[in-house]
Amino acid sequence: MSKIIGFLRKYWIEILVIGVLFIVMLMDCAPSLTWMNVDSDGAEYVMDAIYFYPAHHTSAPLYLLTGHLFEMIPFGTIYWRMSFMSAVFTLGTMIFIYLVVRRLLVDNKRKRFFALLATTIFGASALAISQAVIVETYAVVTFFSVGAYYFVIRKQWLVASMFLGMGLVTHHLILLTWLVLFVFNKEMRNWKRWGVSFLFLIFYLYMPLSVRFTDQPNMWGNTTIKNFFTNNISVFSLLVGKISIWDLPKRIFDTIGVLGISLGVALIPIVYWFFKKKHWRQELLWLFLLPIAYQASDLAPQVAKYMEASVAWGAIISVIVLSKWWDGGTVIKRFIGEKIIYIGQSPVISILKRGATVAVCIGAVALLIVNGNYWDIGRTLDKNLAANQFYEQELPKIPDGEIFITNGAWEWIEVFLYNKQNDRHIIPVCLGILAAPQYQKMLREQGVSLTDYEIVNDKSSHELNLKQVKVGLSIIAQNPNVWTSISTEPAVYGAVVVPAKGNEYEISRWVGAAEVNPKVQWNPSNPYDILTGAIEVEQWNFIVQSNRNAMWLFVLVTGGMIMGWYCWTIGKKLIKKKVHKDVPAEIETKT
Repeated sequence: MSKIIGFLRKYWIEILVIGVLFIVMLMDCAPSLTWMNVDSDGAEYVMDAIYFYPAHHTSAPLYLLTGHLFEMIPFGTIYWRMSFMSAVFTLGTMIFIYLVVRRLLVDNKRKRFFALLATTIFGASALAISQAVIVETYAVVTFFSVGAYYFVIRKQWLVASMFLGMGLVTHHLILLTWLVLFVFNKEMRNWKRWGVSFLFLIFYLYMPLSVRFTDQPNMWGNTTIKNFFTNNISVFSLLVGKISIWDLPKRIFDTIGVLGISLGVALIPIVYWFFKKKHWRQELLWLFLLPIAYQASDLAPQVAKYMEASVAWGAIISVIVLSKWWDGGTVIKRFIGEKIIYIGQSPVISILKRGATVAVCIGAVALLIVNGNYWDIGRTLDKNLAANQFYEQELPKIPDGEIFITNGAWEWIEVFLYNKQNDRHIIPVCLGILAAPQYQKMLREQGVSLTDYEIVNDKSSHELNLKQVKVGLSIIAQNPNVWTSISTEPAVYGAVVVPAKGNEYEISRWVGAAEVNPKVQWNPSNPYDILTGAIEVEQWNFIVQSNRNAMWLFVLVTGGMIMGWYCWTIGKKLIKKKVHKDVPAEIETKT
């Protein structure tokens, strides 16, 4: 007991600050099913964690197993329990940020203050709070990323490798952290280190075991080795680097906006730090930049949440800069006669640099108030819990054995959970994968009649989406009692179930099926709307159909820069060699 009391007395400030941040996140946790924060995965992850089903794409096996443990909590809804898990892992990330800063500023007498400031910057950010209050993997993978870095700077290589391995079976974003740590740390390049990380791939046995021992509905077609790889490669090739050239300027502004509502005033010392030439060889810089660049090139705007780890790295970078500004801002005065001579920085610069720390502190507290209030999902963003309302009031309208063509992945996923928990047999149809022959075969086996359509160019996303619409309309025409949904509150993905006949327009307006006029986009979206997912369908139509791949622009520009640098280097060597050759021997000897 005395040790506990001693610990509380010593770290009462840390407990207070981190405790307040954690309490804000707990208060904001969604009480039940929600689709806010683009959280269409929530219902699926909850179902998969409870029943040991595989999830979409890489399935996140460790996340689901951990979620199963949290689902054993004897209170709260099944959704709240896994949202609580996100908050707990965010708490762990804040603790790691505190420990990292104390380690990096070990000789700084104010390291405790700056460590708490970094923790507050992260904990008050829009990205951290928005992901801590829903069912998603990003809070968990951020925890493993920051934890791995902490153990690397402590030279605990085995533990760092284990953290990277646990992140690897949670979300592929950990590969960005692994890449940086691998390049900058010789010990992490030892095969024993990365071998330990990849040993965690054994968790992927979760998927074939789920097929063997559960009644999993094979929603994603990724339970065989072949389908697992083709599924992930197709999604990767569809999204990564595929943002339109026309939309790239807007995405850059959107990225700055999301970072702005997450880091606030702390962005100023971070930007200053970038312009220090020597920092380009520091791992913190690349840990910060890579998730930003990765999400900026992605087709989907909602992947802004990939930057949660960047906010953690940015918080650490900002307080490192502020600590140097504070200590370097001291002005030494000397009196010579009646004059005061200043040695070092001027008083104005000193005040500005120390004032930056005060400004960042005030900014972090202000963001905590704003973001803490904004992301209280059940009170502000989604008062009626549209997803829960859809689950409890709309899905019961559909009789067993009848077909429901969903207008969003969130609705389609929720049907599987509804069927499982209520012993129902609604047949859900997902428009987004209707072009896949394997999915059409699965539907036919369930008694669904449909017509497949040839498309002009199977590589054209516009033609592909038109095909999905045509197949969907054929299902309505060839089957009795088909249902669909009509959007009622787009900002919260609210919808009502209606008969499909007479409402075919809802199918024909499927995302990507409309023709658009490609043009450069400059006007940024509201960063809060990006994170909540309240982005109009027209934006998705534009992004999907503007068909100018920015990856090629990036390759050309990057390739041109590399070639230019190479030619410049060779040119300097040739000029230097020529000058050296033209210098007379006697002058060269004297020199």
